[in-house]
Amino acid sequence: MNNRKCFLRLFLCLSFGWGVLALNAQTVSKSFNDTPLKTVLKEVESQTGLSVV
Repeated sequence: MNNRKCFLRLFLCLSFGWGVLALNAQTVSKSFNDTPLKTVLKEVESQTGLSVV
């Protein structure tokens, strides 16, 4: 019975995590050619409003 509870908790946590990721999915539209990574990450942050680590 203890294993069943552990599995259920794990399943619920993973399901919740995937739901959160799906809600945060955004599209970034811009082309980069020979651009420093720092500049690309700043553009992603400005378009999405999310911080890139």
